Formats: sequence, structure tokens, C-alpha cells
Amino acid sequence: MIADFFRSQMDYIFFFYGLAFILLAPICQILKRRPQPQSAWVWLGAFGAAHGVNALLGLLTLSLGSDTAFDLARLVLAAGSFVFLVEFGRAGTFTLRGRGPGRWILAALLGVSLGGFFAGLSGFAAVSRYVLGFGGGLWAAGTLYLASKVTGAGRRAFQGAALGMLGYALTNLVVAPAPFFPAAQLNSESFLALTGLPIQLVTGLLALWLSACLVLLAQASLPHETERRIRVWGKILMFGGVVTVTTLLVAGWFTTQYFGDAAFKEIRTTQESHTKILYRFMSDKMEEAEHLAYTMAGSPWLLPALEHRDTQTIEQANSILDRFSLTLPGSVCYLMDLHALTIASSNRQRADSFVGKAFNFRPYFQDAVNGGVGRYWALGTTSKELGFYASYPVRDRAGQIVGVAVFKRPIGEMEGFFPANTRGFVIDSHGVVIMANRPEMVLQSLWPLSRETKEKLQASRQFGPGPFTPILAREPADRAELLFQGTRQLAMRQPFPWEDWSIVILSSFRPIVLGRLMGIAVTLLSCFVVIGLITIIGLTIDTTARIQNSESRYRLVFENTPVGILQFDKTGTITDCNEKFAEIIGAPKEKVIRFNMPRQLKNEKLREAVLASMKGQVGFYEGDYWSVVGGKTTSVRAIFQGILSPDDEFLGGVGIFEDITERKRAEEALQKSNAQLQTMVAEANRRNQEISLINQLSELMQACLSINETYSIITRFAPELFPALSGGFFMLNQDNNLLEAISMWGGPLGSASVFAPDDCLGIQRGRAYLVEGVGQGMQCRHLHEAASPNYLCLPLIAQGETLGMLHFQGLRELIPGEIDWLQSRAKTVADHVALALTNIKLRETLQHQAIHDPLTGLFNRRYLDETMVREIHRVQRKGAPLGVIMLDLDYFKPFNDTFGHEAGDTLLRALGEFLLTQVRQEDVACRYGGEEFVLIMPEASLDVVKARAEEIREKVPQLQVLHRGQLLESITVSLGVAMFPDHGATGEDVLRAADDAMYQAKREGRNRGVVAESGV
Repeated sequence: MIADFFRSQMDYIFFFYGLAFILLAPICQILKRRPQPQSAWVWLGAFGAAHGVNALLGLLTLSLGSDTAFDLARLVLAAGSFVFLVEFGRAGTFTLRGRGPGRWILAALLGVSLGGFFAGLSGFAAVSRYVLGFGGGLWAAGTLYLASKVTGAGRRAFQGAALGMLGYALTNLVVAPAPFFPAAQLNSESFLALTGLPIQLVTGLLALWLSACLVLLAQASLPHETERRIRVWGKILMFGGVVTVTTLLVAGWFTTQYFGDAAFKEIRTTQESHTKILYRFMSDKMEEAEHLAYTMAGSPWLLPALEHRDTQTIEQANSILDRFSLTLPGSVCYLMDLHALTIASSNRQRADSFVGKAFNFRPYFQDAVNGGVGRYWALGTTSKELGFYASYPVRDRAGQIVGVAVFKRPIGEMEGFFPANTRGFVIDSHGVVIMANRPEMVLQSLWPLSRETKEKLQASRQFGPGPFTPILAREPADRAELLFQGTRQLAMRQPFPWEDWSIVILSSFRPIVLGRLMGIAVTLLSCFVVIGLITIIGLTIDTTARIQNSESRYRLVFENTPVGILQFDKTGTITDCNEKFAEIIGAPKEKVIRFNMPRQLKNEKLREAVLASMKGQVGFYEGDYWSVVGGKTTSVRAIFQGILSPDDEFLGGVGIFEDITERKRAEEALQKSNAQLQTMVAEANRRNQEISLINQLSELMQACLSINETYSIITRFAPELFPALSGGFFMLNQDNNLLEAISMWGGPLGSASVFAPDDCLGIQRGRAYLVEGVGQGMQCRHLHEAASPNYLCLPLIAQGETLGMLHFQGLRELIPGEIDWLQSRAKTVADHVALALTNIKLRETLQHQAIHDPLTGLFNRRYLDETMVREIHRVQRKGAPLGVIMLDLDYFKPFNDTFGHEAGDTLLRALGEFLLTQVRQEDVACRYGGEEFVLIMPEASLDVVKARAEEIREKVPQLQVLHRGQLLESITVSLGVAMFPDHGATGEDVLRAADDAMYQAKREGRNRGVVAESGV
């Protein structure tokens, strides 16, 4: 079958597969030098080289075997080659379209591939081909097709390469077998069984197609300026290389086949020789045993033992059996009657004696009883030793069969005859090993047995109970290649002419492998030499074409460049120049050639620049130049550069002349513009910095929580905002009758630190007040007589309310126009400051109203709830107690009914003021509601809290409260005391316990304090 043929040629297929991919490397090296729109050839070349080397390593694995470390290294190399393929697609797409994913995509795909390790090395190999090989192949095919859309030359070649790459991508769906779907169904083995073709051969052909298309692309992408003869040589090289490599591959296959066949014939000759010798040896040994059984059966001393069975005749028979047993050491001779009962035996004195044992189930007994010769190999049921049994009938004088003589020859003496450097087996018809040069393999099966065969063998007891462990994976055929203990072996199987037995000899496949590897190595070396020569010649042709094109482009640039260029020899004589140089100096090109600059130049500095270049330095000149040849004066910039040999010998040089007449004029104008622009930029930067500072000031003031924080921020920013001035920040006091200095900066201010609002004209007028010098306006009264007459007063006003003032002095130091900017900046700062101060005052007022009782000034119930939770957590962390006193006015309702609610409010207000005098700084006094009040005393013991409650109870009746000139009646209070954590685990529980204790005090007669009961 075709599949079997390809299986025998897998080593050469792997070689072809690897070589086809390696071909991509030199081709891509040539394409990399071409001006293609797709410039990622280096990655495709790296993919081909890595993938090809991996295939050649696969050839070594197939031929010589491998281990886990080597297989892992191959998998890593294969995955790396796929990464190169993905990068070719990614970089090519990015080059062609200007967008695409970054290299993070490589790490992402590689990370997905690593997940295959959960299924072992085969899982990683399959997943990496699915993700990286298939995905990278599709991406590369798309890149090549996209390149065909944007290129001019080589469109067909690009399309063919894209088609080949698409085919390669699809081959990556056929992977080595792996324990998951679809690799378990669609794999290299199933593909070979279905199509008869190895997937490696298909992949190699696709790689060869891809290489051919890229060669056509390299030929088509030669620049149009390339000479015709170079194009012809390129085509000859291309087709010659294809023919040569093809010829080498065909010749290499025949060479490889020849070396392999020669090694195969040598192995077969050795196997046949061993088989013949082994066959003759076994035949002789078995015939010898049969002859002894025949002779033993004819002995006249055995018949009396069968007829009389007395002690004397039995002893005579045993003596005869002993003599026959001594002829072959280790053998056993015994005599059975017609019932297969052993009556005499040479091993009668041993523990495994046959005497008294019946062996009628043995075929050798049946054959002898029926008048024939018994031949049988079996494992002794008594001795448990494997041996050859030869039997012969014992006849009486009338010729009747009366017994059977048996000669058992041990197998041990025959096992050593097998050749040591091979694996030899003698097997029966079922495949059970009778003899082998590996004693531990005797009585194993050479290949897996069916259940029926095992049961039949176990029932016959010929070779014991089993389990007949298989040595090989399948039944060997003659000339078959198979695996034995992980190594490739060549099998020879020859049948015996009796009993349907066979001799099987396994010889190492290594000589054949080495022979074929020698042929492959010769072919590979030859192909590498040819490919190397073709690559060198191709690069030479490419370099020649590039030099020609470079010379054409150089001449084109030389003649059309916008600057003058000249060339001179080692004497300084001009040998060539372009038209622009002739135009600059105002002379025809013919007059310029052969002009010797060191001798004929009149401009000394220009001549020095030329001489400097002739000494290996860079000569430079800029200025006016009067042409001796053209008689024209021009402003020029000239650079001269000498050309030196590797030995530092001056060979000549080049010069560049640029007409800078117009540029010098433009530079002068530009310098003026730059000076103006720098001034404007500096001013803009300064003002931007000031705006940034004002924004920072505003943001910080909006974040302030108190007036004092605002004052500190203004004090910090004012010197930065007004660095050239002295100034001060004044605020109205709480009575709004004085302005007080909060901060001052700069030099001596010359203003009072505290003054009345009417002393400032800016405050009076409600807007900025500016005085720019003596006699320019009225002087504010808060300034000293010696104060500067240049100042600015700027009131801080928000929502119609005057809050303070900003004052600035030293305005005379400002340049014209700065005062207006100062006023604007100061006005902005004043607005921000006034707004921030107003917001903070409003926020403080709202906050005070939110947490204080408006009647008593104590904290309200809302603040009590928040504070109680906070204080409970704080003392709980510190492991300290917390005391709560709840008090309520006794008979407050009758008091209100008698004196009125207004008098009741007066009393509550007085009680609130009194309670503030009875608490520590850390205590909290709150109006709980109505006439109830609560005192919270953190970290106070029960004794301290009880003492404070008693003190309050005693002092409350002593309060003297006046209402509308009338002294109100004295009052008493009832108090409840509770402690955390003794009377509750939460603030709510403690307050409830204090409340219950207070009501208990009222029930017990009022005007007293009660401590809450434990556990409340």
C-alpha cells in the first residue's frame, strides 16, 4: 500500500520537509533588501529557519529516538517558529495598513498555547499548532494577499504565496494525536490512513510552493533601472537553482534508499544465519531427547515393573531411569502405566517427585498410548520448570502397549545459544514464548492474546496459569519494523516444520537508520552547498543591481540638488560639479572644471577651508565670495570634506556651496521677530504663572474649614502674587468698628496695623482706591506721613458686606502698563478672598445652628446621637468607662402654667448656662428634649459620675433666675446615672438605662439621683 511505502520513507520526508522550510531563510534575506511594501521578511525567514531545524530534529527523533527533555526542546523551538510567523503577519499588517495590535498579541497567544500543558507535551504541541500555527498562518496569508493589493510588481507572486501560506495554515489543523477533541480524531495518523499521504509531505510541498513564489517575487521586484543582463542572470539563477536542488533531492532519495537497503540486507543475512543455526541446534536437541525416550522404552527392565510392580522390579526400573537421566544433566526420566500414573522416576528422591502423579491430561501421554512418539513443550505442574517432553510406548512381549516412557529435557541449556546482540524468541502457535535469550520473558506472550486464547491456554495447563503479559504491541510479521522497549527493531519470523512454532529474531534498526542518515546527510550537505552558492550569487546580483540603481539615483540627486556640489582631487583641482554650483559662482560648468582652488582662490579664508579638508579635517567658510571665474559676489556657506584611504592617505574631497544671500536677510528679520516674541512669551509666562497661583489660592480657600486657615493661605500666597510690592491684609473685627492687620509682607508698610474703617478711602467708597504719586489724590488717614505716595487700597466686599481690605505700596517700581494689570490681578484676588471668607462664615453659622439648641446654647439631640456613637467607640478601644447623667426639671409643667412659657424658657436658658459651668472640657452637655438634659462624661468612673450628679442636684435649687425683674421660684431636678459598659452595650442602651433611672428617681419622690440597675 502507498501508506506503508510512505511510512518506510518518513525519515526522508522529514528531511524534505525541513529543507523546504529552510529555503525560506535565504530567499527572505534577499527580499529583505528589496524596496517592497511588505518589509517584515526577516520574521518569515526566521520562521522558516526555526521550523526547518525543528523538522530536522524530528528526523533525528524518528531515527535515533528521544527523551522528554529533547521533546520539550523541540516543542519550544516549534512554538518559537510559530511566534515568528505571527510576528510576520502582525508586522506586515502594521506596515501595510499603519495600524494593528502591538506585540502584546504574541504574549496573549503564547499564554493560551501554554494551557495545552494540562494535557501533557502532546497537548501543548496540538494547542500551539491550533493557536499559533493555524492563526499565524492565516494572518501571514492575509498579509501577503494585502501586499498584492498595494504593490505594482510581483502581484501574482504575492497571491501565489498567499495561497501557499493559506494551505500551510490548514495543515496545522492536522496535529500529532492528543487526548482531546479534535486532535484525537483529526491527526497525522488518521490523515495518513485516510489519504495515504503523510501530512509532513503535504506541508513540505506547500513550503516548496511558497519558496518558488517568493523567488518569483524576488525576480519581479528588481528595480526597473536594473540592466537587462542582470535580470537575465537572475532568471538563470532562479531556474538553475530549482533544477539543481530538485536533482539533488531525487539523487539523495536513491542514495538514502541504497544505503538503507544495504544495511537491511546485512541485518537479514545475520538473522537468517542465526535462525538456521538455532533451528539445527533445537532439532538436534529434540531428536536426541526423542532417541533417548525410544531407547529407554525398549529397555527390558521397565516391562517387569509395569507387569509386577513389586519392590524389586520397581527398583530395577528406577536404576535404569537414573542411568538415562545422567546422560543429559538436569533431565528427568519417568515411567507411567496406562492410567498415566507414574510408578518410577529419576527424581523420586526430590520434593517435586513425579512418583504417584498422574499426567493423563498431557498430550505427550496420549500420543504414546496411541502408539506414536510424543513431543511436547510445557511447564511442569509438579516441578514448575519448563522443558521438552519426549515420550514413547512400552510394549510387552506380545507387542501390546502396557506403559509409557518419558524423557523430560530442561530448556535452560538451550536458552544460552541465542545470539547476545539480538532479541531471540521461540514461540508456539499462540505466541507464547518457549525460549528466549532473556529468561524473564519466557512464558510471556510475544503479542497481546485474545481472551479466548488465554482461557484455552489456562485450561490446558501447558504453560501454567499465565497471565501471559505481552512483550510487543502487535504480532510481528517477517521483515516488519516494530518497537521493542522503546527502540526500533527489524523482525525476522521463520516457522518450524513442526507444531506450528516460529523463531522470531529482533535486530536493532540502528544500522539501517545510520545508513539512511548517511544518505540524508550527504544530500543535506550537497543542498546546503548549492543553496549557499545560489544565495551568495543572488545577493551579488542584488548588490550589483542596487549599486547601479544607487549610481543612477546619485547622479539624479547630484544634478538636481538645490545646493552647489563640487568634487576635487588630491591637488585640490575641481574634477566635477553640478549646475547649481556653476549658477552660484556665475560661470559655465566648463570653466569651473580643472580650477585649482589652493592656487587660484583669492579669498584667503575660503582657501584655508579647502586646505583644511585636504588635511583630513572639515573645512568651513561663511561670508561673501567673489568668483574669480565668474566675477560675481555672493554670500555663501561652504563646507569641504576630505576623503581618506584606510591608511589615512588623502584621495580627494567634496565641497558644498549654498547661496545664503536671501537667508541672511531673513535671519536678520527673524532675529528681530524672535526678540519681540521672547519678550511676549516671557510676559505671557509670567501672567500664566500669576493666573495659576490665583487658581491655586482659590482652590485652597474653597477647601478651608475655618477663617484662620484662610488667613494663613492668603498670608502665604500674597508675597508670590505680588513679589515686587509691599502689602498688608486687614480684616474687620467682630464689632465691625476696627480694621486689624492679619499679615504684612515686603518692606515696611507705612500703615497703622489697627484703624477705623473710615480712615480708608477705599472702604468708604466701596471700591479700589489708587494713588499713583504726590498730588494725585487724597491720602488715607491710616497711612503714616512718611509712607509711600504710591499705593492701592482694595476693599474685600461680598454680597454687599465689607469684610476687610488689601493694601499695596511700592507702585512706583512698576513699568508702564503694569498698574492696570496690578489692579486687575488684585481685584481678582480680592473677589476670591471675599467670596471664600463669606462662604466659610456662612458654613460656620449653619454648622453651629445644626448642632446647637437655639434656646439654651447647648448641643442638641442630633449632636448627642452622633457624639454618643463616637465616644462609645473611643472608650471601647481604650478599655475605659463612660458615664451618662440624664436630668429632668421637677414640676416644670405647673411652673409653666403659673409663670408662663416665656418664664419657662428663661429658666431653661439659665439651667443651660449653669450646666456649662459643671462639665469638664471633654464632657458634652446636651438638651435632650423639653426640660430633659444629658451630660456625657467619657473616661469617668461611676463614683465620679455619681458625685457630679449629686453636686448638680444640690446646686440647681440655689440658682437665682430673674424674669422681667422678678425672681423666679427655685427648682429641683431628678437625675438618672448609667455607665458604659455596665448598663448597656450601646449608646442607645446606656441612654435608656439613664432615662429609666431618672424616672425611678421621680417615682421615689423627685429631687434625687438614682443609679441604673446592673443588666439594664
